[in-house]
Amino acid sequence: MGVALALGLLSLFRQDISLIVVGISSIIVGIAVNYPLHLIAHASHTRDMRQALSEIISPLIIGNITTVGAFCALIPLQAAALRDLGIFSALLLIGTILFVILWLPHIVKMKALEQSHSTRLLDWIADLSLERNRWAVGLIAVLTVVFGWFSLRTGFDANMSHINYMTTQQRADLEFLQQLTQGTATDRQSIYVVTGGGSINEALERSQQIQDTLCSIADRHKGCTIRSRNRFLCSAEEQARRIDRWQRFTAQYTQLLGSQLTEQAVAQGFSSDAFVPFSQTMSRQYQVQNLSYFNPLQSIYEAHLSTDSLSGRYRIVTALSVPSAATDSVHREITAMLPSTAFCFDIESLNSTLAGNLTDNFNYVGWACALIVFLFLWFSFRNFKLALLTFLPMTISWIWILGIMAILGIQFNLVNVILATFIFGQGDDYTIFVTEGCLYERKHGRQMLAAHKRSIALSALIMFIGIGSLIFAQHPALRSLAEVTIVGMFSVVLMAYVIPPLFLKVKSEE
Repeated sequence: MGVALALGLLSLFRQDISLIVVGISSIIVGIAVNYPLHLIAHASHTRDMRQALSEIISPLIIGNITTVGAFCALIPLQAAALRDLGIFSALLLIGTILFVILWLPHIVKMKALEQSHSTRLLDWIADLSLERNRWAVGLIAVLTVVFGWFSLRTGFDANMSHINYMTTQQRADLEFLQQLTQGTATDRQSIYVVTGGGSINEALERSQQIQDTLCSIADRHKGCTIRSRNRFLCSAEEQARRIDRWQRFTAQYTQLLGSQLTEQAVAQGFSSDAFVPFSQTMSRQYQVQNLSYFNPLQSIYEAHLSTDSLSGRYRIVTALSVPSAATDSVHREITAMLPSTAFCFDIESLNSTLAGNLTDNFNYVGWACALIVFLFLWFSFRNFKLALLTFLPMTISWIWILGIMAILGIQFNLVNVILATFIFGQGDDYTIFVTEGCLYERKHGRQMLAAHKRSIALSALIMFIGIGSLIFAQHPALRSLAEVTIVGMFSVVLMAYVIPPLFLKVKSEE
């Protein structure tokens, strides 16, 4: 119902949606399933749906609001896919919570809960009270310090080739292809120079203006070659210049290319009209042509032309193949001479820029999510210390996630970095439920924490089985999802189980 509502509302103001959002929706459902899961698990112990709903509605709504707020932090980002993801996730979670609160209580039939091996396992997990074990608490404190030190070393891998799946044979074929086209797979780099304009003629003219400079730079560096469409496809102004040069050339050598050529042809045994087609070509009056006239050539250089469908701007790409040792110096020389209407890049600088932008976006999302969650917790509990106590497990679990990833050599990438926000949302819900369970027991003297822990354990097992099983996948991107899921879910569940009961117990004893 949440997915249906999200897609329905999106269709009112969007004609399409990113494929990334559709694919990741299966993970978002992993968060949304917590809401009906908590209600049904709690109702199985209460036997009265009205009472179960009244007891569980507060943590459900608080957890939903904080998680929706965290996903809304994606909306201001420039990446369209992330904006769609933020909107879709928020609508999905809102639709799910409305269904759980308004409809699910009417369709769930209360019946006796049969004891089974699976429920015994969940009950055993729910009864774990590590906060009562001083050795366990001390070990967690020490590991937090250790992981905090290692967390500073967690990196981001922007090289997309590392998350692409290729067999050994495919990698060997790719290296062989690179050797054929560039000499060797590692001794050359490509630098791309891009010029733009409001029309394709303007873009071609600007590209032509820098060709002489690029050629002079290439001549100064041994082994540097240029691949450009400007030799064969050029602007109307350049066509006019070339036609003028051609006409001045043919005018200068009219006699040589005319009567003298015919005389020498006859002297060599050719007929007098053997070179008539050649003479006609030389004397032909050429005109400036539209670019459609050169369509057979454009198909060859299609990769050197790009069109921005949104802004309507055209961009012409000139590729320089440069020895790896000279890449930096050539890049600096080109950058220094380029006008404001052009820019250049190579794959390494592009990856570096991409990594920097993604890191900035990820840092923004992290801080924005943390601030939104903390403010909603403070507003919901109306107690700063209680909000801080609920937020503390998420902070410590994040330290654990980063530290464990650094120790195991796991890096964030374009795929698993999105999953990190989902784990943060899961940890948010888990901590709220444990805190609410502790507060309920202190206020009413009735056991509630074990029921919340049981539903948390079931939710975590669903994530472990659903995504954690990808650890056996051969695809690097899928395996990285499983690695982050296993590390993340272990950390958030452990901190949710230990931190709130530990501090609330100490406070109650005081």
